[in-house]
Amino acid sequence: MLKKVKLSIIKLIERDLYFFNLLFGILIVLFRNSFFIGFFSDDYTFLKLSYIENINDLINFFIPGKAYFYRPLSTEVFYGFVQIFPNAQVVGHLIVMSTYAIALVGLYKVSIILTKNKIFSKFFIFMYAIHFSHVFQLYWLATFQEVATFCFLTYSTLFFLKREYIVSIFLFFLALLSKETAIVYPAFLLVLLLIKQKFKKTMSWIFVFISLSLVTYFVFYLSGIKNVEQIDIYKIQLSPNLIANNSVWYALWGLGFPSFLPDYTPGFFSLPLPAFWERINDSISWIYISFLVGYLSILFFSIFKFLNLKQKKIASLIPSISFLIFGTLLFLSPTLPIIHRWMVRLTIPLIFITFAQAYLMYFLINKSKISKIMAMVGIIFYIIYNIVGISVHEVASIYNLESEYYQRAQIYFDNLENLLPKTYTSIYFKDSAEEKNAWGESKKLKTSFAQNAFLYHFMPNRDLNIYYEVDEITAPKDSFIIPANDILKQ
Repeated sequence: MLKKVKLSIIKLIERDLYFFNLLFGILIVLFRNSFFIGFFSDDYTFLKLSYIENINDLINFFIPGKAYFYRPLSTEVFYGFVQIFPNAQVVGHLIVMSTYAIALVGLYKVSIILTKNKIFSKFFIFMYAIHFSHVFQLYWLATFQEVATFCFLTYSTLFFLKREYIVSIFLFFLALLSKETAIVYPAFLLVLLLIKQKFKKTMSWIFVFISLSLVTYFVFYLSGIKNVEQIDIYKIQLSPNLIANNSVWYALWGLGFPSFLPDYTPGFFSLPLPAFWERINDSISWIYISFLVGYLSILFFSIFKFLNLKQKKIASLIPSISFLIFGTLLFLSPTLPIIHRWMVRLTIPLIFITFAQAYLMYFLINKSKISKIMAMVGIIFYIIYNIVGISVHEVASIYNLESEYYQRAQIYFDNLENLLPKTYTSIYFKDSAEEKNAWGESKKLKTSFAQNAFLYHFMPNRDLNIYYEVDEITAPKDSFIIPANDILKQ
């Protein structure tokens, strides 16, 4: 009876359509809150910049030399498209989730080509898909750049492996129009071909990829990078300590450590600060931490088991292991020399980290009964810590809080637009005279509203100057005073 049930489950899993329908259903449930996140910060900036009145505005999206990163496809085109709909933020999130789902299908097909194992590929895709770190890519529309780049590079790899090089190059170009980190992709292809020993057959095509990267960098990226690099947290610092420090933290995040842990840890070999224990002083956080520790314990057991049973084959696996490490560091490399560290940048590097974990768990499943049991327990722990981790990082990311500000602002400005007399030429956000809250009132609002960019979305028909008390500016006589807490607090 049990054998029949097992065979039935395996047959269902083997059906791609059934598997992906189930997986996408799970993702919608797990990341359901992403669909209700409103606009904030960079969203307002690009809603304003991406307004389209004619074909020239659309063409202008792709012209280089702007004061920000060159990402026209995932920013201007994306925001320009979504804002033509009444519920722009909902449409935007549907596009993000759909793109993520399409990318997962592509990654699955790539995995099948490379591993020749459909069951393992589904197991790997499942582990990658539910990882809590995707909160940082799916919840904020401004991070669509990560999902778009992930999708285009995945399918570029798929078509490259199928020897459809023209399509692969076109998809790579779309990735370059989505985010500048795609520039390292040709190096990934080079190493992949060396591993597969098909280097000589495709060298001419690799040269096209490299040339496209170099042209894109010097013609489109360079001016934007120089402008953004003026900001202290984005300055490139070729410090070995900084690069090593960032590499370790990204690796730990990939293994499931909380995003906020670096804020409370003075060093890798020291205990977290007391404030960390206060930060996780709730049952949800402790469930997350407990199951994470349980999963990592089993994962380390699988490593020792693997090393013990595969001693004679370790040498033959070194190229594959090196490739996974290389892939992780390669796609992290553009961000390793900067101070600003953010879990959202794990989107592509997480593929390699998760693949290694999936391989070790799958290795246990195919061994003794005890190993099978441990693997099943480890998988259960993995599922639980990621499900709970999503809740923990929804709070840690403050996306839900920002969405509350958006909803209050929408109601506030809807009521204000028709009531605000034309005699007012400016709006002044004022702090309360009472004890200041932790966010800083007008300081926080200035960040959430992207200074004056929010006005285009909420009151597009009014040309007003915007002032914040945090800038220590006295309110002009013709200013309409808005207490910042009217939007920040219920």
